[in-house]
Amino acid sequence: MKKTFALLLLTFLSVASFAQKFGVRAGLNFSNASISNFSPSVSTGLNAGIFLNFHLAAVVSIQPELAYSTMGEKYTYSVSSGTTTSLANVKNYLQLPVLLKVKLPLTGLAIYAGPQYGVLLSANQTVAGVTNDVKDGYKSGEFSAVGGIEYSLPFGLFGTVRYQAGLSNISKDPTIDTQKNTAVTVLVGFKF
Repeated sequence: MKKTFALLLLTFLSVASFAQKFGVRAGLNFSNASISNFSPSVSTGLNAGIFLNFHLAAVVSIQPELAYSTMGEKYTYSVSSGTTTSLANVKNYLQLPVLLKVKLPLTGLAIYAGPQYGVLLSANQTVAGVTNDVKDGYKSGEFSAVGGIEYSLPFGLFGTVRYQAGLSNISKDPTIDTQKNTAVTVLVGFKF
């Protein structure tokens, strides 16, 4: 994982000198997991990062990003007659989305979509108030598809809403057919 993290960081920094714009963004993930045979509920987590922007044409650009992202899901289940307990999984990722962005002329709006690769940094599970490291139960990386809409003000401030749909199974548990991260992310940021 350290080699993958270093490679992602070096790649991002090596292309930074060619960018026409760069910026920062932060916000919240409202994440969940699509898991066979389970119906978890939404978990809220942090999403913060930096991005570069390379113009291909007047209204088209490529935007690679590097972000720290907290994904997770929650469950409530019965442990005995009439007694329930809660379980929460929290997974922290270093994510690298590469987005194709198209600006809608004269509106301040842009739409974007692209692939994303995430490197698992840590994973914890809390059951009835007790937290355990469960990173070994998850794969070290995941692929996702990202799409969203952004509104930019003329002085660099912007807001964006995006959806992340997991494409790869993140679980190593043989009793779970598939487990994929999903999230709606709300972000604000500033372009320099």
